Amino acid sequence: DLESWIVIPAKGHTWSADYLSANADAEKHYHVCTVCGDSDAGEAHTWNVEAATEDSDKHCTICGYVGEEQLEHGSDVRYVAGQNATCTQEGTKAYYICRTCDKYFEDEACTREIIDLESWIVIPAKGHTWSADYLSANADAEKHYHVCTVCGDSDAGEAHTWNVEAATEDSDKHCTICGYVAEEQLEHVHVGTHVTEKAATCTEEGNIEYWHCEKCDRYFIDATMTQEILKEETILPAKGHAEIERINEREATCTNEGYSGDVICKTCGIVLEEGTVVPMTAHQYLDGVCTVCGAIEQEHSTIDPTEPSDPSDPAQQGSGESSESSNDRLQTGSSDPATTSWFALLSVSGMIIAILAYGRKKRNER
Repeated sequence: DLESWIVIPAKGHTWSADYLSANADAEKHYHVCTVCGDSDAGEAHTWNVEAATEDSDKHCTICGYVGEEQLEHGSDVRYVAGQNATCTQEGTKAYYICRTCDKYFEDEACTREIIDLESWIVIPAKGHTWSADYLSANADAEKHYHVCTVCGDSDAGEAHTWNVEAATEDSDKHCTICGYVAEEQLEHVHVGTHVTEKAATCTEEGNIEYWHCEKCDRYFIDATMTQEILKEETILPAKGHAEIERINEREATCTNEGYSGDVICKTCGIVLEEGTVVPMTAHQYLDGVCTVCGAIEQEHSTIDPTEPSDPSDPAQQGSGESSESSNDRLQTGSSDPATTSWFALLSVSGMIIAILAYGRKKRNER
């Protein structure tokens, strides 16, 4: 039977004994026929890890097929941004995550590992940086505040210290620490003192009628105090001594001193210049008698030195010696020239004094 005899049966595959990575693909590994090179249906890989890491590749534990090569360190890095700290809130530092090893690093090259991320990552809150002074711009009606120069927040504040209880015409009401003005200075209201007109004299100034506000020390010419003038404009200058005259002038005589007279102001009577005494003039004798006052010249005197002195007789007053002493001198008949001259001088002086006294008495009687 040629048809049956001629047939040589198929030998069947001679499969390789092991699954080799060379006979595998990403899904399976296969047995390969050592005769014809065909592959069988294959078998799924059994992976050593789910994915390759920096420590290991991903390979089939049966055939050794490498599904993913071992990762190079730092080849897959993710950056995590940080957040700045504020005055009151903490911030965080930026860092890097290496996806291949799932570790944290300070640098992108993944050379400085972060061991404790939770404590390392924290940036403490900075705290407020308060302004040095209390300013009116940072105040309200109750308090003034320090303001943070970073974030602008205010502290709890401090109560104002007022300069006055309430604003007046002289001052506003403000805080002596920060300068905050709570009440503006009041508008001035004049309170005037009326000054009546006073005439100027020769020596003293006068003034016109005016009103003076002592609160603001200003001067006004009207009672409503709307027309202001200068203080100098209120003054009427002293007139000065316009008219003068000389009074009490008296000529000197042979019995009385004279007087040059006082110069006075005719308006106010003030003595501007006091006069001076004018010495007495000499007697004008005629036949031994003064033609002005009637005095007897010494050498024509008829007084008897032997007679007692009469105190009431002007011609004998002030002779400077008693009648007895005169008689004694006459009776002694002293011829001493010095003594004689001395007594003669005393006699003449006494007679002159007596004559002057007599003349005054006569004028007083007239």
